[in-house]
Amino acid sequence: MNNFQLHTTGEVGAIFRCSSEHVRSRARSGKWPHLKDGHRYLFSQAQVEEIYKSMIVHPPLPSRRGQRGRIDALLRTVSSAQIDKAMARIG
Repeated sequence: MNNFQLHTTGEVGAIFRCSSEHVRSRARSGKWPHLKDGHRYLFSQAQVEEIYKSMIVHPPLPSRRGQRGRIDALLRTVSSAQIDKAMARIG
């Protein structure tokens, strides 16, 4: 795509399915990169792509808490005598 093509707030709003006022608000607050021509907020194709990339939600990493819960459940099913016996073999 052509990086020199400029998009208006209405076009960017249509791309991201939000109002042009929301686009202006994000640009005015500095949350979205933009160019300003007088009172107009304009967006290059590269800036639109940057906004898109910043909106991608990354899946959360597996929590250690979930793993700890499985370990705790396993320990409840094994007697302390069995644990002591296994530890004696190791050390």
